[in-house]
Amino acid sequence: MDLIFTFLWLFKSNSMWIDKLYEKNDLLFNKKKRNLRWKIFIKIFGKVLNYYEENLKNLNVIDFNDMINNSSKIIKNNEIQTPYKYIIIDEFQDIWISRYKLIKNIIDRNNAELFCVWDNWQSIYRFTWWDLNIFTHFNKYFEFWEQVFINKTYRYPQKVNVVTHKFITKNKAQINKILESWNKDKPEEPIFNILSYKNESEKKELLNKILFKYKTDITALWRYTKDKNIVPNGINFMTIHWSKWLESDYIVILNWNRWKSWFPSEIKDDSLLDLVLSEPDNYKYSEERRLFYVALTRAKKKTFILTKEWSKSFFIEELEEILWIKAIKTENIENICPRCKKWELIPRENFAKWALGCNRYPKCNYTIKTISPLKRHKWLPLSELDDKWLNWIKNKFKDKVMQYSIYYEEERRRNNNK
Repeated sequence: MDLIFTFLWLFKSNSMWIDKLYEKNDLLFNKKKRNLRWKIFIKIFGKVLNYYEENLKNLNVIDFNDMINNSSKIIKNNEIQTPYKYIIIDEFQDIWISRYKLIKNIIDRNNAELFCVWDNWQSIYRFTWWDLNIFTHFNKYFEFWEQVFINKTYRYPQKVNVVTHKFITKNKAQINKILESWNKDKPEEPIFNILSYKNESEKKELLNKILFKYKTDITALWRYTKDKNIVPNGINFMTIHWSKWLESDYIVILNWNRWKSWFPSEIKDDSLLDLVLSEPDNYKYSEERRLFYVALTRAKKKTFILTKEWSKSFFIEELEEILWIKAIKTENIENICPRCKKWELIPRENFAKWALGCNRYPKCNYTIKTISPLKRHKWLPLSELDDKWLNWIKNKFKDKVMQYSIYYEEERRRNNNK
C-alpha cells in the first residue's frame, strides 16, 4: 500500500500520464520478464488512479498536487491574471517538476524575474520527488540567467570548508565552488573527531563522555531513526535529513559503519519508482555523499563521528585520508609511510618501548621500533622527557627517525600549550 501511495504522489507531482509510464518502462526495463511485470503494475495503477480521481471528484476536493497542477494550467491558459513580477525561491534544489512548471508559467505570462538560492551539494531529497535536472541543467529550463556564487559561511571555521570541499567534489557532477568562512572564533582542534568502539556498551560510554564534557547544545545525527534509544538524555536526536536547516555547537554522527542500513545506505527504493523519479547522476552513492556533507557541516565548534572498529564506512576512510593528506601538504611533513606511501608515521608508545607506526594501522602495519638512546632515560618515551633533555637529544642525534619523533613530540607540546 505504501508503494502505491508513493507512486501515486510521484506520478501527480511530476505531471505525468499513463502513456508516459509505458514509454519510460520500455526504456528502463528492456528485459522481457521485468518489462511484463512493470506493465502489469502500470495497468493496476491506472485503475487505482481512476478510482482515486473519481473519489476526489465525488467529494468535491483536490489534493496538494492538484493545487499546483491546476494553478499551472489556469495561468498557462491565461484564465487568470497574476500580478507577480518578482519571484524569490529559497532551497531551490528541492524543487519538483510541477512546481517548476507553475513558476515558469508565471514568468512567461508576466515577464517576471526569478531569484533563487540553492546548493546542489545539499540535494538530499530525491526520494521526496525533487528533480535533480532542473538545477544541474538550469540553462535548459530558463533561457536567460546569471549565476552568482554566495561563497561565505558564518557557521564553522575555514578548516571545515577545506575538508568537506575535498569530500563532496569527488563527484565531478557537483558544481564546484570555493567557500570562505567568516567565522572568526578560534576552532577547537581537532574539529573532526573519529572515535571507534567495539560494541554497543562502548558506544554508549562514548556518548556519555561527550555529554559530560560539553553538557549543552549537542545533537546526535543518524541515518535512520530505529536506534534512537541508545542516545542518552540531554543530547538532541534527529536524522540527517531533518538536520539540514539546523546547527549545533557540537554534533555527534552515529553508526558510520559498513552495513546495508548504515552509511552509505544500500537500502534501495523499489525499482518501480524509477518510472516516476527523476534520473539520478551515475556517480555511486552520490546522494549519500551529499547527505554526509550535510552532516559534516552542522557543527559550529566540533564534530564527533562514531564508527565501529574493523567496520568503518568507506566514507570515514575517505575523510581520514583527506584529513591526513591535508596535514602533510600544509605542514610539509616528510615522514610518509614507506610501505603504503600515503599516510604518516606517528609515535606509538607501548609499555617500555616506543615506536613510529603507520597511522593507517591495521590496514598498513608498518612500524619502526626503537628506544631512547640515553641510559638514564632508557625506558622512558619521549613524551616523558622534560624540554631540556628533549632538546639535548634533538641536537645530539641526527638519526632521521629520531628527528621525526622529536618533531611530533614538540608539535604535541605546542598544541597542548595553546
